[in-house]
Amino acid sequence: MSREEKSDRYPEEKFMERYADGDNKKDYFQAIDYHRKYTWFSLWFLFFFFSVGGWLWEVMYHWFSRGELVNRGSMYGPWVPIYGAAAVLITGLLSRWVDRPVFVFVSTLVVSAVLEYSTSLFFDKIKGIRFWDYSSDFMNLHGRIYLEGILFFGIGGCVILYLLAPAADMLQKKIPRKVLLCVLLLCTAIFLIDILYSFQNPNTANGVVYVNK
Repeated sequence: MSREEKSDRYPEEKFMERYADGDNKKDYFQAIDYHRKYTWFSLWFLFFFFSVGGWLWEVMYHWFSRGELVNRGSMYGPWVPIYGAAAVLITGLLSRWVDRPVFVFVSTLVVSAVLEYSTSLFFDKIKGIRFWDYSSDFMNLHGRIYLEGILFFGIGGCVILYLLAPAADMLQKKIPRKVLLCVLLLCTAIFLIDILYSFQNPNTANGVVYVNK
């Protein structure tokens, strides 16, 4: 086929040839396919993806609501690991039940409540500090969790499982494996150093600690 003929067939016919069969078309829309199994490598990536995403959410929310730009969370790096841990638990434990949305939603509520309460209890008992206090909110439990917040995280967990996690999983598959592995190893090393330092010296910057006993 001559160059002129090829030019005449582009782009409509070329596009139709590429997606003429259903398999290729399905691959094109796979980014939003939540029927998937997550490997340990995917969960490793998702942990840092949502830890950093949670940190950005916390920073921006505090900035817009209080007008202060501060490093949120107990650590010093750009991550809030409770978000990453929640994302890994939700995708790792509940991905097999994606066709049962009511069960997924209720389970996400439970996972979020247990994780948030236990994290608050840990810092309160071990370090004598709280990074959030919901004592003045409706239907709270010891100020560590409250109804509205758990419902919010339940909805957010469903958004993660059905939309964000599949999209993030597809994203990591587009990055060269060796490059991503080096990035994850570097992030893990820095994260572990941050944990060791932050455990002895938690981040208590303005706007982070609400109750200090």
